Amino acid sequence: MLFPGSRIWYEGAAADLASLTDEIKSSAFSGHMVLEFQDSIDVVICVGGEFLRVIEKIGRRILTTKKYREIWGKCQIKPGRMTIFELPPPLTSRLRSLHGRHPLCSGTATTGCDPARILAGLRRAPSRDPGLRDPDGQAAPGLRAGAVTACYYTEYEGLSRVGLAAFTAWHRDFVRSTHPSFFFTSEDGAPARARSSTRS
Repeated sequence: MLFPGSRIWYEGAAADLASLTDEIKSSAFSGHMVLEFQDSIDVVICVGGEFLRVIEKIGRRILTTKKYREIWGKCQIKPGRMTIFELPPPLTSRLRSLHGRHPLCSGTATTGCDPARILAGLRRAPSRDPGLRDPDGQAAPGLRAGAVTACYYTEYEGLSRVGLAAFTAWHRDFVRSTHPSFFFTSEDGAPARARSSTRS
């Protein structure tokens, strides 16, 4: 499981979550944990030090009703491997205000899927936030006043880049790829806390 801009925060045996849990809470960690066992894979999503969701995959079945305590218990009795991916705080803050993904275009550089045209169109819609997914990784560029001001790119091999290096690496992979990429936008709304305060 990858997300643009994520980096490995911890990698090792899934044996004792006590000290890691305390550190996640005290550091207001945002990201996700991937726990790999012989018969299942568990993903724990964290935002601001809180454990928001646990997703378990057993064979082809996906369960989203498990609790973090159950994962903790599994780590005590089953051998497994754990990787924790952290999102940079600026990216976490930005993502919390996004909602309503809309597809824009899918294809390759040779089939008319043109990133320059897409970004030019977004200059006229500053409330839209771009993103894309392609066969080699995932990218999350950020726009301000019609210009790309930030970019995160994570390759499926696990290498994560930020800034100009991220944009350059993504564009290089996009131009070379013979498999389609998928471009989309999300609405840039008020932060979650601001939206909840306006309702009260």
